[in-house]
Amino acid sequence: MDIAMMARAALHVLPRQVSPIRKYSDRERMNGLYADLTCSWCDLIEVSGGEDDAVYNAYAEVLLGFFMIANEKKTTYKLLVSSDELENMKVKWKSSSFNAVCLIMQQQLLKSHFEHSVDAFVHAWHIVLKFGLTDLGLDEERIEASYDRMLKGTE
Repeated sequence: MDIAMMARAALHVLPRQVSPIRKYSDRERMNGLYADLTCSWCDLIEVSGGEDDAVYNAYAEVLLGFFMIANEKKTTYKLLVSSDELENMKVKWKSSSFNAVCLIMQQQLLKSHFEHSVDAFVHAWHIVLKFGLTDLGLDEERIEASYDRMLKGTE
């Protein structure tokens, strides 16, 4: 999975607006990006275990959310992982509770936003990668293909 290429492609995507913005500011833009990622994460959890295409599409939306935040914060380099690291994630234990994974990732995401913690953001990113590759058993090539299709639909 070419994470660097996927992150670069996210530079040209406008975020969906989860709730109306009354007054635009950089802080409000970041709030919107986090709200969008939160909604995408909930969508993924909701469809997990369902139809393959829906899961891949929802996972691609989550990845896009991470890339958009990282691009905005200029921390995309922190999301880069090697193919060996991705392979190691695939052989980790499967989570016993999707609910727990959902809550832990959300907790890390909120910590990264409200406490301005890059480490928490990276931890949330690793949770999402492991969830997709191990718990959901998603294929890297299909993830990239879904991501590319999604981006073509936003042009």
